Amino acid sequence: MTFDELVNKVKSCGVAGAGGAGFPSYAKLDKKIDTVILNCAECEPYLNTDYSIILNECELFLKGVRYMQIASGAQKVVIAIKKTKKEAITILKENIIDYPECELLLLNDVYPAGYEKYIVQRVI
Repeated sequence: MTFDELVNKVKSCGVAGAGGAGFPSYAKLDKKIDTVILNCAECEPYLNTDYSIILNECELFLKGVRYMQIASGAQKVVIAIKKTKKEAITILKENIIDYPECELLLLNDVYPAGYEKYIVQRVI
C-alpha cells in the first residue's frame, strides 16, 4: 500500500480521533513521518476501545500498525499505553516480538496522559 492509498483508505473509512473534536485521522498523516505514535492512553471515563481491541484482536491491531508504518515510511512505531493496563501490556509484549519496529511507552495513570503533546514530549 502506498502512502496516498493509505490516506485515501483512512479518509474513505471516516477514521477519526476519539477525542472531543473527532479530528479526522487522515489529516494527521504526513509523508515526512519518522515515528508513528499510537495514543492508547484512553483518559476519558469509560473509554476502553483501544484496550478492548488489544485484548481481543492484538495481531490484527499490530498488522494495521505495520501497514501504517510501511506506507508512511516511518522507521519506528511507539504504542503509548497507561501502566495500569497490565493485561493489554502483557499481550502487546508477547506479540510485538514479531514487530521489531514497535516499542511500548508506558504512561503514568494521570490526566491528561492521553494529551498528544504530553505523549510526543515523552517520545522525543
